[in-house]
Amino acid sequence: MFMGATAISVLAGALLLRLPPAPLGAAVHGVVAGLSVVLWAFGTWLIPLLLVLGAWRHLLRHVSLAYEPGMWSIVFPVGMYGVASRQLGAVLNASWLVTLGRYVAGPCGVGRGRRGDGCGVAWATRSGSRPGGPQAASSRRRADVRSQIGRAHV
Repeated sequence: MFMGATAISVLAGALLLRLPPAPLGAAVHGVVAGLSVVLWAFGTWLIPLLLVLGAWRHLLRHVSLAYEPGMWSIVFPVGMYGVASRQLGAVLNASWLVTLGRYVAGPCGVGRGRRGDGCGVAWATRSGSRPGGPQAASSRRRADVRSQIGRAHV
């Protein structure tokens, strides 16, 4: 919850820093840049917590690593963190931050023209389940039943 909001705030700050110079923009430039860096650092601090909670859930509680809609609570913040890092790095001329943003956002499909849920789909593919969750599975079953009924009445 906090990581996604932090990343969106960092992205907003980076976009504000890209605006053309104006009297008000020049007056708040340092504050916006500083606050963006502090929020980015807070979001970075949350990554180990996210990893520990994921390990706890999947390794200790033995919850299977399959695609489910709840995975968006991980995929979206991580993808937004990558995009925010990339934009903040571009504005602050920090090439390492741009590179970090590419590596973080890339696996989630952000900025590559994919659906944006690449992490969840990749995890589901690795675990052997089909993407789409239970709704997609039930609609596939209904389609199979309809085709069997159609063949029986012919």
